[in-house]
Amino acid sequence: MTSLSTCISRTLGVTVFFAFSLISTDLFAQNDLVEIFEKYSPSVLTVTVLDKDGRKRRQGSGFIVDKSGIVATSLPLLERAVTIELKSTDGKVRIASSILKIDRDWGVALLQTEKFDAPALELARPIDIQIGMDVVTMGSPEGVNVTLSQGVVLGKISHADSDDLLQISNAIGSGSVGGPVITDNGDVIGLAAAMVRRGQPVRLAIPSRIIGALLDESDPDNVVQDLARLSEKIE
Repeated sequence: MTSLSTCISRTLGVTVFFAFSLISTDLFAQNDLVEIFEKYSPSVLTVTVLDKDGRKRRQGSGFIVDKSGIVATSLPLLERAVTIELKSTDGKVRIASSILKIDRDWGVALLQTEKFDAPALELARPIDIQIGMDVVTMGSPEGVNVTLSQGVVLGKISHADSDDLLQISNAIGSGSVGGPVITDNGDVIGLAAAMVRRGQPVRLAIPSRIIGALLDESDPDNVVQDLARLSEKIE
């Protein structure tokens, strides 16, 4: 099985990489950015992964995809997780009860926790995504509560027999990985990811259809990892 980072490393070295050097001439106005942040940031979470001793292993981001308590995030972030804390912008911390569903090819995971008051973010249809469109990312760089970064879709990269992995220009630090990539109307076009290629950062949006497929397949009675039971065994 080819990992996402391995695929991108190979792809960027050959001609199947279609990124364009685009400069948006119609970036979001300041008022638009304020409205987008105020409206959608309550649905973005800081994800903190703890080991069996309660020590922080890593930190990233996630976002609500179902008000019943389902959160999308980055799968690599969850490696060797025993406890996963989900902090919302109001300061409330929830504990994920399970890793509900994963996609190893794309590095995406769904977490289950308690019901949210904040709304779920809407997933964009692939047909709506165009090179050159303006997008924002939201996440928690270095554990700072949710911040926003502005950018554009630069191009598409082939991965896992498809060509809808997106390269974007937004700043994505390690703490922002797993957060949403959002259009001006609030639709999520992907999940933020990043890697370093020849010393240069490559910022990506894993397509929202991957999250949608996991949601369709999710079953609370058949989870990948029951974190509550895992914690009980360790204790």
